[in-house]
Amino acid sequence: MPRPPRHHSNDRAPQGRRKPPQAVTEEERRFLHGRLRAGDRLTVELTDGSRTVGVIRKYTEDTIELETDDRAGLLLQKSQIRYIEET
Repeated sequence: MPRPPRHHSNDRAPQGRRKPPQAVTEEERRFLHGRLRAGDRLTVELTDGSRTVGVIRKYTEDTIELETDDRAGLLLQKSQIRYIEET
């Protein structure tokens, strides 16, 4: 009886290990783009506990720029954001 073909180690992940999650998801981009187009006011809480309310002016892979009541062009690093919610 012939043996099944052998798989190279590069063809599959090691047993018991999962692939790490993707760094970039479409959900974040869709959420930010939707809020940008709609002009929705958002509350952003940072990792230090401070909160700010504003409208997204633009966003990149690493940053979000908000227009707040007292500051135009407040640039926030995504790594410093705990969460964003619609106000």
